[in-house]
Amino acid sequence: MMDGEGTYKWLDGRLYHGQYQSDKKNGFGVYIWADGRAYIGNWTSGKQDEERVYILPNGTVKKGKWADNKRIGDWIQMSEEEKATFINHKNVAVQKSAEVDQRRRQAADELDNFIQGQDIYAEKHDAEKLDDGAEIIEQIEQQ
Repeated sequence: MMDGEGTYKWLDGRLYHGQYQSDKKNGFGVYIWADGRAYIGNWTSGKQDEERVYILPNGTVKKGKWADNKRIGDWIQMSEEEKATFINHKNVAVQKSAEVDQRRRQAADELDNFIQGQDIYAEKHDAEKLDDGAEIIEQIEQQ
């Protein structure tokens, strides 16, 4: 079960970095679609809150109020400083996603080595290797 801060990246390129509670997005978070669009803001029980900030792939930052998944009213004006803060949140999420990718590659490489029978710790354990035990088995069988 996911609780606290975390990063999840789907194989299709979408990602979420933010707060979780009982396996649901809950609290502040950044959701980025594979095409680069981003939602940055608060979540409640897995759903986006009414006030939302979106960043488009071209870098345009928009803030608005929403109800029933439809924007209501005009876009809300934002200062350049406020826009920069949201862009920074997106950049942090992208960096966390890169870390997830790196851990996935490491895990896949380790699994691949294991499947191929190449124990990555083999050298460390070679000194501890026992003989094949044929003599011991023969002695046991003779008794």
